[in-house]
Amino acid sequence: VDIIFCMSNEQINIYSKLYPKKKIIFASNGVDNRLFSSSLKFNERKNRIVCVGSLSWKKDYITILKSVKRFLEVFPQWKLVIVGTGSDKDQLIRLSNDLNISNNVVFAGIKNRTEIANLLSESKIYLINSIQEGLPKSLLEAMASGCACVSTNVGECENVLKSCGIVIKP
Repeated sequence: VDIIFCMSNEQINIYSKLYPKKKIIFASNGVDNRLFSSSLKFNERKNRIVCVGSLSWKKDYITILKSVKRFLEVFPQWKLVIVGTGSDKDQLIRLSNDLNISNNVVFAGIKNRTEIANLLSESKIYLINSIQEGLPKSLLEAMASGCACVSTNVGECENVLKSCGIVIKP
């Protein structure tokens, strides 16, 4: 291996210690701004929180569902749309039923890029609650689409959001 490409400063720190003589390059994700954009003002968008990612423990959807339950007690007109599939899907559907929020939660399954772009462009909030990340492309796409973004402080999320989003502890 001559060059190591990393998606986060955290990865650069790890690999530079493991391979001090190797060339290490930061390679950021990119976003197609022709696809991921919105002409809608924030107050014209739907009261919808969107999450995009695999339905697995790394995305911590259990915490998201429990938090959304509390959120819906104050804002019952909102919806949570979860895009993706994975090994935890059945467990998460059961949990949304157990929490009595299934009428406000949509498990949308797999969507193509255009469908995700349309969903984001019409939604108010994007939420990523990952336990570990590099630089999530979905976060960049949500930002480009004009969503208010909330993310855990993992990988490059805090560096990307800086003063234009909310960063929380995982």
